[in-house]
Amino acid sequence: MNDDKKPVAIFDWDHTISRGFLIDRWCRYLNSFNQLSDTCIHKMDNAFDALKSGAFSYPEFCDYITLNMAEYIKGKSRSDFLDIATEFVEYDFEFLYEFGERAITLLHTIGIESFVISGAPQEPLMAYGEKMKFKVIGSLEFAVDHSGKYNGTILKNSGPKERKKQIIEKILKNYGIKIAFGDSESDLCFLNAAEIGILLKTEKLLPKPLLKSNPRLLIKTPSELNASLHQFIKQIRIKEEKKQKSTNSSSSSYF
Repeated sequence: MNDDKKPVAIFDWDHTISRGFLIDRWCRYLNSFNQLSDTCIHKMDNAFDALKSGAFSYPEFCDYITLNMAEYIKGKSRSDFLDIATEFVEYDFEFLYEFGERAITLLHTIGIESFVISGAPQEPLMAYGEKMKFKVIGSLEFAVDHSGKYNGTILKNSGPKERKKQIIEKILKNYGIKIAFGDSESDLCFLNAAEIGILLKTEKLLPKPLLKSNPRLLIKTPSELNASLHQFIKQIRIKEEKKQKSTNSSSSSYF
């Protein structure tokens, strides 16, 4: 890893910082504001049932719920959704794992910016970014027309592993990933690229191939990670301080 690159931390969102799926709670919140129909929520519930029963594979489930949302927000104002998202994060904050905000805050104190890449909807992720001080580098984006209303299609979805891989390849040109947090196969592109890669063991069952994919990955539950967070931050801080001293020493020797 090139030490001249700017240090960053990378986080997935669903099942990593957040319990469950953000799109589920976001759709239900929009429904409470009459911005999404009961039919949309019913179809989403059916998709969750199909995932649990095995009728849907995980990629099929993700495709279904994102396309379902795109269909039912057609004609709605994105500006209105952004306003609602600001209120939503205050309601939704209790669904976040405690370590997430602590990690982002502690990393910020040692000069490391946090990036989030996820297939979760862009509007609430951006609102969370404002609140928690992180940058959204990939999300689920719905297309809008010239009037600022959703047109019923998906512009970008950063959830699939190939899309995440493309984004991370661009990030690595200018940044060095000091620590990364994820929970699934699609996150391996940045977990493997990080100096410290942490695989979250949450309510999801981790597939055996994922557990064996990289022996360097650390597997932690959210509570375990919360308890050991300072240790990881200290490890990164010491390494960054040594790098800075080395850089200063080289500069002094030159002159």
